[in-house]
Amino acid sequence: MSEGRDVFVFNGVNGATGDYLLSPMSPARLVELALGRRPDELQREASARHESSLLMSFAPRDDVDRASLAESGWGVIFARNADDAVREALQPLLRHRAAAAGASDPGRYREFWRDDGYWPGERKAAFLRRHDAPTSGPVEPDRMPYYLLLVGGPEDIPSEFQAQLALQHAVGRLHFETLEEYDSYARSVLASERGEIQVARRLGLFGVRNDRATTLSADALIGGLARSIGARVPSWETELRAGEGATKAALAELLGGPETPAVLLTASHGVGFPKGHVLQRACQGALLCQDGAPGRGPLTPAQYFAAEDLGDSARLAGLIAFLFACYGGGTPKYDPYLHGAGKREPQAPQPFFAALPQRMLGHPRGGALAAIAHVDRAWGCSFVDRETVAPQIAVYESFLLRLLDGQPVGAAMEYFGDRQGELSAALLEKLEEVQRGGSVPPRELANDWTESNDARNFILFGDPAVRVPTVADGEAPRRPALELRAPTTQAPTTGAASSAPPPEALGMESFSWFSGDRDEPAPEGVRAQLRGFVASLGKKISDVVADMSTLEVSTYVTGDSDEVFVGEGDLIGARLRAYTRVSLDGDTVVCVPEREGELDRELLALHERMVEQALKARAEMMKTVVDAAASLMRFTK
Repeated sequence: MSEGRDVFVFNGVNGATGDYLLSPMSPARLVELALGRRPDELQREASARHESSLLMSFAPRDDVDRASLAESGWGVIFARNADDAVREALQPLLRHRAAAAGASDPGRYREFWRDDGYWPGERKAAFLRRHDAPTSGPVEPDRMPYYLLLVGGPEDIPSEFQAQLALQHAVGRLHFETLEEYDSYARSVLASERGEIQVARRLGLFGVRNDRATTLSADALIGGLARSIGARVPSWETELRAGEGATKAALAELLGGPETPAVLLTASHGVGFPKGHVLQRACQGALLCQDGAPGRGPLTPAQYFAAEDLGDSARLAGLIAFLFACYGGGTPKYDPYLHGAGKREPQAPQPFFAALPQRMLGHPRGGALAAIAHVDRAWGCSFVDRETVAPQIAVYESFLLRLLDGQPVGAAMEYFGDRQGELSAALLEKLEEVQRGGSVPPRELANDWTESNDARNFILFGDPAVRVPTVADGEAPRRPALELRAPTTQAPTTGAASSAPPPEALGMESFSWFSGDRDEPAPEGVRAQLRGFVASLGKKISDVVADMSTLEVSTYVTGDSDEVFVGEGDLIGARLRAYTRVSLDGDTVVCVPEREGELDRELLALHERMVEQALKARAEMMKTVVDAAASLMRFTK
């Protein structure tokens, strides 16, 4: 995005300094960078897509309905060295997709696993040829499904491979740090598609105005979409938060809070950090809100929305979000822009995906269904032509119209592939003209180069076949907070719960003075805060002790763990077989299991181990509460 016609000023703010991540550049310098890098395979393939699209569609064949998995097909691609446990955690989703995609033809559901999966360094064409699938043109679902889900991080399956594959297929990505997040996401999709999650037809639009770049995004993109979608889809309510209304508190209401819509689109600066910075992995790609602005010193967490701001109480189930921000989707190891021939500029120790969309999709109370975000920098040329400063939001409009119409999110992403192909074709034509000795105005070539690079880096997180689970406003219940506990792989399936809250439920995470043994007194400001907290600590401790006074452990069995759901305190799809209640004074009630009139000793032994673990956890929690109270009293002196 340009601040003026003589230089290019780029999006993204350095969280450590508050300055822009990339200094302004002249068109001549950008042309130098563009000419120093030969067109890569992705650019050439995107250009070929554009040329072919003049004659054919890049959706599935004309006789295939993209809205039907039984016709379009669905597949999952694991890295060759993927963990068995990850595949196991996704089994509820995989079985669900196999039933839908393989309903009429089992071959339209595919799992690419082990040697059939992605091999290190493999390009799209090589992968497709290895599986006897066409490498260009309309998708043939009997040879390769149209919807493809990649499972793994950017080191296992590079983002470039996803971008290449997405020029032909509808492609999504899942990558989490824990098995529980994979399981939670899988069950969130099932709950949505079984009608257990229903949300009102509400579109949320959030646009920050804290400098010229974000003012343009708030006015041209967010404001333009509010006017366009509001007029063209009157059955959807459109809620706009822009400028002074685009605060972090407002975003917290829209992203996991009580005002969370069915579809959310945000436009803001993304926060970045220097290579190896302690906050790079956790906060790179966080959304800078109206509370902060570039050029005012280092950013603070109060100014941006990061993964850690999505607490365990957030309600995200059923949401599909589009986060327009630098690094909102992830960070490649090497900077794709700042290098000439033979020079590579590292910007991170390893490539990584942003923490915010991962937290959104893997949330323990029901994750978002999908999130679209940008890998590396996101530039304003996505929606404003530099030469005319004219809004060009048709791609975003088309994406939203298809999504709000109930189409799968992966199919709605086709419009971004179309634009990437068109821009790549125009850029390659001008680069070839320069190489032949011709002349292209530097400003024009620089603009085309930034537009082409920007268009290629949008990435879809989540299953590309998901849809927004909407109902009419009057019929939608309050968005549920699902209890999505991962079942054990043992048989029978068991579940145990303690009423004891985690330490953060007491507010302890706000005081770093609990992190070690300190002899020096806390600063007066901290002590003042602690005194207020200590005043209510007695009641909190009483409440916690009351909650822990009765411990209950229940063990259930089920023949199909895929059918088990926990919500509102009830376990659905399983049968209670053993129960234990232990009061703080030692009073105990035990219901033991029988099988064919005899004591079921195997199940009882498993139940007893669960009771033992729960008792140990309660004892540790009691100790934590007592230690915390003692520490607080010491630091308030």
